[in-house]
Amino acid sequence: INSHKLIVRRYEEGLFHQGEIMHNLGFLCASIPQMWERGLKAYQNAINLENRILNLTKECALEPRIAHTLLNYGALELQIMQHPNEFVATESYILNPLEKAKESMNIYSKHMAKDFNSELGYYQALQLKATILDEMFSKNAKAIILYNEAMDSYFKCWCWLKEHINNEYRMRFLDLSGRALLKRNFISHEEFDEVQRQCDSVVVSNNY
Repeated sequence: INSHKLIVRRYEEGLFHQGEIMHNLGFLCASIPQMWERGLKAYQNAINLENRILNLTKECALEPRIAHTLLNYGALELQIMQHPNEFVATESYILNPLEKAKESMNIYSKHMAKDFNSELGYYQALQLKATILDEMFSKNAKAIILYNEAMDSYFKCWCWLKEHINNEYRMRFLDLSGRALLKRNFISHEEFDEVQRQCDSVVVSNNY
């Protein structure tokens, strides 16, 4: 019995580390256009491995890990949508970053009440959703519903940023949600500059 438990535990640990490796590979490939196809496959492999270990262990605490991979996976697909001419693929792919952003949000939402990292992840996924909708609207200006939902999501992220100015991705929220709202005059330059000042002051304080 003990040896069987040991084998099962080692198998689970093996799946866990394989998933980590695939996730990290996808993240590295995302920064190199020539490696985007490999990144897509790495993220998909990571999702498959993470789901296998979740099914084996039934540990709900592992779910945010899947949400994190979906978040990065969707972000890579968005990059490809934004720069299709840089994506050289050896096979066809159906990209659906919006679905991945929404699935990531759904998973994070189950954990965010008790886990700040999941709350942070939820708003990162919401910002990804907003950016995807914004990109879709730029290609179909008649679809005003996409624009409205994008702006609403950006604004929710902006409000969250102002309440959690110390979060480690504050500059990302500032540059994406903040600038998107500023560009459309949903917030003033004075408000943007004040939040930027607060974000910068966190960086300064962390250097001491």
